Amino acid sequence: MKISSKSTPLLNFCTFNAQLLLDAGQLADFEDQAARINLDVIGLAEVRRRGAARLDLSSGYSLFYSGEMDQSQNGVGFYTTQRVVVCRTSERCYFFTLR
Repeated sequence: MKISSKSTPLLNFCTFNAQLLLDAGQLADFEDQAARINLDVIGLAEVRRRGAARLDLSSGYSLFYSGEMDQSQNGVGFYTTQRVVVCRTSERCYFFTLR
């Protein structure tokens, strides 16, 4: 069954094992790669950033992430367009809605 995009907003989504987004260079490289595809949300594993935060990037996207507080390992996150609202419920769980 095909759903009409006129009545239902489409969401382009994928997952990615980032394996490091610690510094600005690694994040810039990831953004260059992400710009080549048209996605609203990229679910990220192995972000490896400490703590939890939201970064609003110059590309118009936002990076939401949550990782361990005392060391740079593990971590999950989302790289999203501005039309997605992301809320963190724990270090392992997020939910999001469309504007």
